[in-house]
Parts: sequence; C-alpha cells; structure tokens
Amino acid sequence: MPHFAHRTCLSALACGVLVWTACSAAAPQRPRIIEVETARFDGVHYPVPDSLPILVQPPPSPPEDPRLASTAPVAPSNLELPVAGPDLHNAALRDHETEYLTRQYLRWVEQLYRIVRQMSSGGGMADPLSLRKWHGDNVSEMGALIEDAAALEGAFVDLAQLTGIDLAGSSQEPGRPGRVRLLFRLTACVRRDLAERTRDGLDYLDARRRGLDDAELRATMRSSPERIDKQTEDLIRQTSATLACAQLAGRAMGRE
Repeated sequence: MPHFAHRTCLSALACGVLVWTACSAAAPQRPRIIEVETARFDGVHYPVPDSLPILVQPPPSPPEDPRLASTAPVAPSNLELPVAGPDLHNAALRDHETEYLTRQYLRWVEQLYRIVRQMSSGGGMADPLSLRKWHGDNVSEMGALIEDAAALEGAFVDLAQLTGIDLAGSSQEPGRPGRVRLLFRLTACVRRDLAERTRDGLDYLDARRRGLDDAELRATMRSSPERIDKQTEDLIRQTSATLACAQLAGRAMGRE
C-alpha cells in the first residue's frame, strides 16, 4: 500500500466512524457519550508510548477468551505429522514473517475502512450490526493472524532477553534496540486488536446459534440509549486501537 493511500485510508476510517456515531445517535437522547474523552481523528498522529507499564520482559499473554484458541483453520486430518512453523529465531525468517503479518494487517485495515464507510453512507440510520456481522465472517482469518502475531511477539521477547534489550525503552531509539521494541509493540498491538474483534465476532455467531436472527439482534442493540451509548463507545475505542496499531505498522514498513 503506498504511503499516501495508507494515510488516506486511516484518516477516512476515523472520519467514517465519526459519521457512523452521529447517525446511530439520531433517535435516542445520548446523555453520556458527549462526556467521553476520545482522541481526535482529524489528521492526528496517535502517540506510541515510549514506556510500557512493566518492570520485566513478560512472555506474551494468552487470549482471555478460550474461544480464540479455535478460530484458526485446522490442519488437514490426513497429515500424519504436524507442520512445523517457521523458526522465528532465524533472523531472515523472522523478518519475513513480520513483514507478511504487517502487510496482511494493513490489508485487513483497508477492508475495515470499506465496511465503516458503507456503514456511514446512505444518509439514514447506520446499521449497528454490520460491523459485528463482518467480524463474524472473518473470525477464521483473524484467528490465524492472532496466532502469527502471538508467535512473533514471543520471538521478540526472546530476542530482547538474548541481546539485553529493555523492551520498556524508547522505540524511537536508533539501531537494533528501537527496532526490536517497535516490532514487539506492533505484534502485541495487532494480537490485542484482532483478539477483541474476534470476540465480538464470536459473540455474534453465538447469538445466531442460539436462534436469534439479525432483526432481533438489531432491535436489541437499539433497544435503549444505554445500549447505543455502549455501542458507540466500543466503536470509538476499537477504532482508536486499530489506528494506533496501523501507525505502528506504517512505521515498521518505513512509511512514517
């Protein structure tokens, strides 16, 4: 993705969320959301924290939702032996897998932008179920990326311990230390972002398996001002997290 297109995509995604927010609040009165402090999306570079709230270098934390462990595609049953993943202690393979994950994530952000843009188009009430349905349709793809991100996150923890790099330091530091910190934070960010969206998709699929159709789910989501507030807050928070991860991805690809 060219640098200009990448930046345009992120700005348009953020603007689309704001339009969707305005549409979804058209019917009920929204007493709380006005007070929610959120980052402005109009061209602001989301800061990357230079200090993590950790004193030691931890292994990557497992997903809280046990359903996330089964979202990746299952290997074909006719294989007698499991297929080993790439040796992420090999620098060349680690770099290759990191670039692949970064490109796949940015491609996924472009798809998300299109969904949010569709949600905010048409001039009527935005459909609050569109994004949840899209999450449900992409559970398997997101699950595979979560596994890749978690494996790389652990590899960068191992690399930092092996080379004596403090992961709590600045990712702006020139040379290898800053690069390792940046890629560690990128992979951790991608894992957390996609894990939350996967949980949202799994919630939607669970509701459908319980017999609820889209009309019933849509009515429930619009049933009270409190529910609409919660939807809007979740959308803003999720989008802020995605934009922050995409900025890290842009830095990793040398676009910022």
